[in-house]
Formats: sequence, structure tokens, C-alpha cells
Amino acid sequence: MTPPAARPALERRGARVRVAPVQPGDEAPYRHAVELSRARMQEWNPVDPEGAAAALAHPGRDRHAFLVHALHPDPDAGHDLVGSVNVNSVVLGRLRGATLGYNAFDPYAGHGLFAEGLRLVVDLAFAPTTQGGLGLHRLEANVQPRNVRSAAVLRRLGFTREGFSPGYLWIAGPTGHESWRDHDRYAVLASEWPAAAYLQRRRRPVVALVNGLPGSGKTTLGRALADELGVPFLGKDLLKEGMADGLGEHGTAAGSARLGATASELLWSLLAASPGGGVVESVHLPGRDEAYVAAGLRRAGHDPADVPEVWCDLPPEVARERFEARARRGRRHPVHGPQQGLDAQWERWSTAAPLGLGPVLPVATGERLTPADLARLALAVRAVRA
Repeated sequence: MTPPAARPALERRGARVRVAPVQPGDEAPYRHAVELSRARMQEWNPVDPEGAAAALAHPGRDRHAFLVHALHPDPDAGHDLVGSVNVNSVVLGRLRGATLGYNAFDPYAGHGLFAEGLRLVVDLAFAPTTQGGLGLHRLEANVQPRNVRSAAVLRRLGFTREGFSPGYLWIAGPTGHESWRDHDRYAVLASEWPAAAYLQRRRRPVVALVNGLPGSGKTTLGRALADELGVPFLGKDLLKEGMADGLGEHGTAAGSARLGATASELLWSLLAASPGGGVVESVHLPGRDEAYVAAGLRRAGHDPADVPEVWCDLPPEVARERFEARARRGRRHPVHGPQQGLDAQWERWSTAAPLGLGPVLPVATGERLTPADLARLALAVRAVRA
């Protein structure tokens, strides 16, 4: 019977460094390298001179400890270790992912050697097992926002920032005080590797229209929804009032109309300039605004059929009562002009309904939305383009 072929070693060699799993005999050089680097490393990571010994004592399929060796060691360093890279929390199956933890060691840090070594480890992680790799699909690395040098190495290798994780790790900060430290999350996929330096993935923008009668709670809901979604809030009245203050235009009907039209156009320009999307809030009436809104969304780069419309559902008489009460309390900007006695407008507004260009998400705004209501609404908005 022919014995199975030996699996290729998890090693790689570059122009200036080689990477290999921790081996017996690496313990002493590792201790020396860590102690030389302690002052710099302790600001960001726990300092453990016994890390190599621990990796040898507790091997596992879910963790691979690599060392980066200089091919031409500094004769004054007393060791050849450029750094260490741990491929942690390896999960196979349908995930095939892992997280990276790493340290660069003195005196080699800052000369590009560690970045070369980290690139080789990523090569190993993504290479098929038949080619001496780990056969992974995704690698993640988490870095404290203040650790600019570490994040820059990841970006240079093509890792992209995916998000922010508050209280991610219990570690010491620059003063030595331990606490739950926030981290930025970076990742790269095997399908992207080798990745271009400073790769920018195309974001999937999140866009929603918030529509409804004046006084129906559009602005309050729109702001809260934008915050939950993590995108800009683009409100027509907000823009109109800001321009009025800047231009000193208050109270004339003609001036109000001009500023309103300008604010409406600005909504689409700002949405087009926002890579992550936005929540667009205004009064858009059926029979009057369908073509205008559809054109604005297309101009901003979005298919109207894919943009959910959040309809603030409130009886017209209740919306009018709220609208006029707000004006009586002095909570309406003067650029909007008189807010009482608008019988003709309210007769027209009372028949308002959703535009229906895209999926309609009705929200009863007669009562204050609970956090659960808001979360479910945001999930429904995200699901439209999923």
C-alpha cells in the first residue's frame, strides 16, 4: 500500500524574509526579540515573552503561529526575528475564515520587512491545502484606531476597513491601564488576493425616502432612521433653513419658494455625493412629484424601484393640528412663512399617499416609535437592496 503523500510545509520565502511555523529552538530568540521590543509593543498588545513556548506546548488546528525570519539578519540584533503572526480562531466548513494577530520586533520594525512577511502569511492562509496552504476564504484583523502604523500596513496589503467594534478586546492602553478597547475591523478575501494596495471595495449604499404630510413626524423619524442605518440625513427643510440663515432671506413668499426649490435640488446632489447613501426627507405628493423624484434618484445613481419609501402614516387632521401647534410654539423657522389658515393646501395635502416608486414601508407615527420599531424599520430598509 502506498503511504499518503506528506503535506507540504507551511512555509514561504520572499526577497528579504521567510515565514515558518514556530519550531523547537525558537523560544530563546523569541524571548530576546520581545524584550527588545517591549516598550513599543506594550502600548498596543499584551507582551508575552513566552509566546513561542506556549505555541509549541499547545498546538491546535484552530491556531497557527508563524515567525517571520530575516534572510540577512542584523548582526547587532542578537536574533533574526522580524515579527510574529498568529492565524487565530480558524473555522473551516462554510466559513473558512480566521483572524490575524501580529507583532513586529526591533530592530527590524519600520523597514518594510514585516509587511513582506505578513504578505507571505496571507499567501499561506489563502493557498489551497494541496499547495501547502490553509485553504481559507477570509482573513480579518482588528486594530485600535490610534494604531495608525498597524492599520497602514493592512491597507497597504489591500485589507479594507469593514467596520468598528466597540469594546473588542480587554487589553492595556498607553498608560498600562487595562480596559475594553475599541477596534477597527479590516478584512480581505481570497478572491481579492493578491489585493491592490489601498483597495477600496464598492460599498452597497443604503437609501430611503421618508415621505408624509407636514406635521406627520417625517423629520423626527428620518433623523432616527439615518442614525440607526449609519448614513447621512438629508432633509429638505434643514437645507432650506440653513440657506435662509446664511443669505438673510426670511419671510417673503418668493424667497421661500426659491430656497425651497434650491433645497430640493440639493437633496439629489448630496445623495449623489454620498458613497454610503442617505435618508432623503421631504413632502412628495403623488400626481405632482413622481417624475421629479424618480429623476432625482436616477441622477444620484439609484434605481427608483430599489429605493424604499417610508410613509409616515398619520390622519390629516392630526398632522395639521401638530403642524399648527408647532408654529404657535415658535418651533417653525420664519423662512417657511405663515403656518395658519392654509386651508387650500391642507385640502390638497389631505389626499396625499405614497409615491410608490419603490417598496412602501408604512409607519404609524401617531405614537412615539420604540427602539424595536426603529430597528425593524432599518432592517426592512436594508433588506430591499440585499
